[in-house]
Amino acid sequence: MPGKLKKYWYVPVGAISLLLLSSKSVRGVVAKTIDIKEIGNDAGFSNKSFEAELKKLDWQPGWAWCVMYTKYVWSKWLKGKRKEAAMKLFSANSQITWNNFKNDKSGYFEVSKTPKVGSIAIWQGYYNKATGHAGIVTKVEPGYFETIEGNYGNKVEDGIKRKYNYYTPTPAPENLVLIGFINVR
Repeated sequence: MPGKLKKYWYVPVGAISLLLLSSKSVRGVVAKTIDIKEIGNDAGFSNKSFEAELKKLDWQPGWAWCVMYTKYVWSKWLKGKRKEAAMKLFSANSQITWNNFKNDKSGYFEVSKTPKVGSIAIWQGYYNKATGHAGIVTKVEPGYFETIEGNYGNKVEDGIKRKYNYYTPTPAPENLVLIGFINVR
C-alpha cells in the first residue's frame, strides 16, 4: 500500500544467537547425562552411548573426563561456526583448554571472572598448577553459581553449589582454585 510504512523489528544476529543459547537448552543437553557413572578409574562409563559420544570427541579410556564432559555439552549446545571454533580449542586438560580459549581470536568466546549460564567454569590445582577441573554453569545467583560436572565423585553430578571464590588464593576442599569462566559471546 503506497504511503504506508511497514513496521519491521530489527534484531541483531548476536542477540538471536544469545537467545538460542538459553539456560533451557543447556539443561536439556545435560538432563540425559545426570548420574552417568564412570567405570573403573576413567576406563569407561555405565552408559555406552555416552561413552561412544565422548570417544567421537577424542576422549580416551584412562583420561580424566571433566573437560571432555564440557566439550560434550558444548558440542550439543552450540551451533555453526561457534561450535566448529570451540571444538578445536578443547583439550583433555583444563589448563590447556583455558589457555586455548584465552588466546582465541575468533571473537566467539571470552574468558571472564563473571559466570553466565552455559559458561565453562575452570579451576586450577592449588598444589599442581598444571592440573584442574571444569564444569558447566547451570545457574547464577548473587554470591554463588551452580554447575553440572563430569568426573565429580566419578559420575556426572548436577546442582553443585559453588561460591564465588576466585579473588582469594584459598583452595576449595578439592585443592582447587577457581580461575574463571569461558563464556560464549
